[in-house]
Amino acid sequence: MTYSEIIKLLDAGYSRDEIMQMNDAQNDDAQNDDAQNDDAQNDAQNDDVITGVMDEVKNMFAEMRKELVAMNIMNSSIGPDSTQTSEDVIANIINPFNREEGDK
Repeated sequence: MTYSEIIKLLDAGYSRDEIMQMNDAQNDDAQNDDAQNDDAQNDAQNDDVITGVMDEVKNMFAEMRKELVAMNIMNSSIGPDSTQTSEDVIANIINPFNREEGDK
C-alpha cells in the first residue's frame, strides 16, 4: 500500500488497526497469487509435456498413413490375377503349351 492510499483511508475515517488489517490481507493475497502463479507454471509445464507427446503421436500416425498410401499405390499397380476356369486348368494339363484365349 502506498502512502497516498494510507492517507486517503485515514481521511475516510479508517483507524490504524483497520488499515494494518487491510495491508495484511493484501500481503496474504499477494502470497496466494504467487502460489497460484507457481501452480499455473506447473500446469503450463504439464501442458507442454502433453503437447509434445501429442505431436509425437500425430507424427507417428502421419508416417503410418504415408506408408499405407504407398502400399496401396504399389498394390494397385500390380495387374489383376488372371482367373482360370476349370476348363482352362484341364486344358493346360492335357496340352501344356501356351495358348491364347481365342484358341481352345
